[in-house]
Amino acid sequence: MWGAEVMCAGREELTARRWCLRWQVNQAIVDGQVYRLLTACVLHANLLHLAVNSYSLHAVGPAYEAAVGRPCFVGTYVASGFVGNVLSFRMSPNPAVGASGAIFGAQ
Repeated sequence: MWGAEVMCAGREELTARRWCLRWQVNQAIVDGQVYRLLTACVLHANLLHLAVNSYSLHAVGPAYEAAVGRPCFVGTYVASGFVGNVLSFRMSPNPAVGASGAIFGAQ
């Protein structure tokens, strides 16, 4: 997200915030763009958001992966991210980004 903000600096139509809001937007999902429930997991609102999620994954990921194995870890991570975005979609009208749901599922 931060990289997109830097690349698009000064170009209002391409700012990262507007680009970001195109990902998990509830009306777009209702209109059939369900891929947004998964792609929102790889975007972050800003550099701090990315840093906190990266640190959290680094803190809990290796132990969980060692306990269950890589295939189970990856499956749990992806499924948790998807389910987290489905819950966000169902419970909030606001757009969402980030891997927090995936990280919580991998704990």
